[in-house]
Amino acid sequence: MEIWAKIGLGCRGIAAVVNIGVVLVARTIVRAGLRVAGPIQRMKRSQTALDDMVARSAWKRPEKDALSAEQLDRFPERAACAARCDRRREGVDQWNAVGR
Repeated sequence: MEIWAKIGLGCRGIAAVVNIGVVLVARTIVRAGLRVAGPIQRMKRSQTALDDMVARSAWKRPEKDALSAEQLDRFPERAACAARCDRRREGVDQWNAVGR
């Protein structure tokens, strides 16, 4: 047998083994790719559906955020209450740190 014929037989054997390996691994690779691409495609479809719904409706973004006078008056009360709760929580944390 000539040397080139032997090399050709060796290359065909290696190619056959590689093809079998690709066939065995391809399903796993495709499955993993679908697992990644599936949620991305689902998000794109959801965003498109949302954009279509907004385009069909008469809704538009408000020009500015507006609070009523009552809401503005309540804010300092709530902020003060939250600050009192934070101070009490810090006091409890310090008391627990001492080990009592």
